[in-house]
Amino acid sequence: MRAMTHMTKLLVPLCVAFVACAPASGIQPASAKGDLAAHTQSQTLAKTSKKTACVSFQGNGVYFASHVGALISLLENNYEPVFATGGSSGAILASVSRALVENPSLRGADGSFAPQKAAVLLASSSPVIESVLFLPRFTTPLSLLDSFDVFFSGSAAGVLSATPRDALVHSESIVGQSTLVIDFFRSLDFSVALAERNLAERERKIAALWRSFSDAIRVTPEEFADAIFVPRSRLVAEGHMHIVQIQDRFFRLYRSKQDTMVNNFRTRQEQWNQLLEGNFEVFGLNNPEKRRSVLKNILEAIRGVESFDSLTATLSGDFLLADPDRVYRAFDGFDSRTGRSIEIPSNVVLHTTARRATRKLNEWNEIPGLESLHHVYMSNSRQAVHNAQALHRPENNPLQPSDKSKSPVIPTERIVATALGLGPALAATTGEPTAFVRLPIALDVPARERLAWVSNQEQLIGSGGWLEKVSLGTATKFNECAPQNVDLYFYTSDGEGVNRFAKMLFLGLFLDQPLRGLLARQIENPSVNLGALLSGQIPDNKPFETPADKQKVFNGVLESVDTLFAETRDAKARAGSLPVNFAFADPSKMGGTSSKALNAVFRSNRRAMILAAYEYTRKTALERGLGSASLPLWNKQLDSVLGQTKPDDVLAVVSDTMPRLSITEGFSN
Repeated sequence: MRAMTHMTKLLVPLCVAFVACAPASGIQPASAKGDLAAHTQSQTLAKTSKKTACVSFQGNGVYFASHVGALISLLENNYEPVFATGGSSGAILASVSRALVENPSLRGADGSFAPQKAAVLLASSSPVIESVLFLPRFTTPLSLLDSFDVFFSGSAAGVLSATPRDALVHSESIVGQSTLVIDFFRSLDFSVALAERNLAERERKIAALWRSFSDAIRVTPEEFADAIFVPRSRLVAEGHMHIVQIQDRFFRLYRSKQDTMVNNFRTRQEQWNQLLEGNFEVFGLNNPEKRRSVLKNILEAIRGVESFDSLTATLSGDFLLADPDRVYRAFDGFDSRTGRSIEIPSNVVLHTTARRATRKLNEWNEIPGLESLHHVYMSNSRQAVHNAQALHRPENNPLQPSDKSKSPVIPTERIVATALGLGPALAATTGEPTAFVRLPIALDVPARERLAWVSNQEQLIGSGGWLEKVSLGTATKFNECAPQNVDLYFYTSDGEGVNRFAKMLFLGLFLDQPLRGLLARQIENPSVNLGALLSGQIPDNKPFETPADKQKVFNGVLESVDTLFAETRDAKARAGSLPVNFAFADPSKMGGTSSKALNAVFRSNRRAMILAAYEYTRKTALERGLGSASLPLWNKQLDSVLGQTKPDDVLAVVSDTMPRLSITEGFSN
C-alpha cells in the first residue's frame, strides 16, 4: 500500500502533463428505458412557428458544454440561428450553430431548416461532446517545472503576458478535434438516428456515425489505464494490439508544429515507455487492478482543479478516440480523406485579438504597447470581402462605444477582416496567452495589404477571443442582424465585465518586456508589488511615458470595454433579447447555492453541465416570454439539476435524464 501511495504521488504530476482531458460523469451505463412515445411533453416538432435569432457565444475554455445546453434550449423553442459570432471556445459553438443550419438532413417538410430537429440531435450527441479531449501540453518529466510555472502563473493570479511559445494546452489536438466536430454536424446524414424514439438508441447511432467520420476507436477507462501504464513492448508481446493502438493514438495526438527531429511525439512515447519499463513491477503496475486504481486516484485528485477537472470527465467512462491524422489535418483546415478545405460555416464571424510580432532566430517576439494590439474577424472565403466592407468602416467599428467621447478599444485602422480556414481560425481565437502556443495568423491578401507592414519577419500573432465577451455588437453591424430583420438576440456570457484575466492581458501590453506570468515576475524581480499588479497598477518600467500617463490610458481602455459590454448585453431586438448569463466556472451559483463539491461535479461531467445550462436558459426564456416548448429530448422531462444541494443528487438527476452511454457493446474495434 505504501508503494502504491508513493507511486500515485509520482504519477499525478506526470499524468497531468501526459494524460488527456475532457468531461465525464461516473454514472451508470445507459439503460433501455426512456421510450419517448411514453412522454407527455407539451410541444411536438410541428406546433411552434419558426423564428430567427442572431447568436453570440463567449469563450469559456474547457466548459464549452454549457454553450451546448444553452443552444439546445434555443433550438427547442424553434429559433433558427441566422448569424453567429463567437470567440475562444465560444467560436466552436458559434460554428456548430450554423453548421446545423447547413445540414440537409435537418430540414423540415418545407425544405427549410428545422431547429427542433437540431435540438433533438444536439441533445443526443453527448458521446461526441464528451469524447473531445483537452490534452495538457506534453512535456518530458525533466521539464515539468516549466509547465507548472506557466500553470500557476496563469490560473492562480491571471496572466500578464505570456510569450507565444508558452502553453498549457495542446493546440493541434483540441483545435483539430473541434474542427472535426463542427464538420461532423454540418456533413453527416442524421435521418436514421433521428428516427429513433429512444435516447440510448439515438446516442448509439450518432456515436457510430462519429466513429466512422473521425475513424475513432472505442476506449474504456480500464483499457486507457492499461495503455498508459503498461510498457508498449509488453503489450505487443502479449498480443494486446487494441491497447497498443490506444497508446499509439494517444501519443500521436501530441503531434505538433513545434516538433523537432529530437523532441517530438515519438521520442516522448519512447521516454514514457522507458520510465514504465524501469518501474513496472516496482510500483505494482503488473497488477491490472492497481493500474486502474492509480488512474482513478489521479482523476479524483484533479477533480475540482479548475480547467484540469475536464480530465476526469472523458476518462471516467467509455469514449471514442479519433484518428490523430484526421485531427492534425483538421487543425490545418483540411479533410484528410478528401483533401477538401474545411471552411467556416456561412454567416459566422469569429474574432480574436492579435499582436504585432517580429521574428528573431526563428522565435516570435511580440511588440509591447497598446498600439501593437489588433482585432481580427475571420469568415469563409465567400463572405470575407463583404464582411471586410462592413467592419472596416469607422462608423461600424464594433469596439467603439456609442458614446463617441470614449475612445475605441481598438481603432478602426487596426480592425482586420480576413478569410481563413476553420482550423486556423479556431487556432487563432482559442489561443489565449498561457493556454496555447500561439502562431502567426495566415491573413488573406486584402488583409495583408490593409496592414501594409506584414512580412515574413513581422506578422500578427493570435492572442485569443477574450475581448468581446458579448459579440452581439459585431453581429449588429450586419444586415442579417438588424433589428427589423431578426426576432431575437441570444448570447451566452458569464455576466461579468472586464474580469481579472482580461485586465491582466491589457496590463501586459503596457510592460516593456513580455512576462510569462506573475510567478516568473516575482522570481525575477521580488520588489514588484504583487497586489498592485493584480489590481491593475502599472509599474514604473521606463524609458517610455511615466507610469501615471500609462495608468490613465490603461484605465480608459478598461472603461471603454466595460461600456461596450453593458451596451451589447442590453441589446434589444424586435421580440427582445435572451441573455444566458451562466456562471460556467461556478454552476452551483445558478441554482442559488455555492458549493465547491457541487461545482466539481458540474465541471467534470459534461452531461451535468449541458443539463445545467439548458435548465438555466429554459428558465430565462420562460421568464421573458420567449418560448415554452418542451420536446422529448431525453429519457424523461428534466428535474431540476440546479436545485440539487448534494453532488450525489446531481448525478442521480443526470443518470435518470441522460445516462452516459456504454459503447463497449456493439462497438468492436
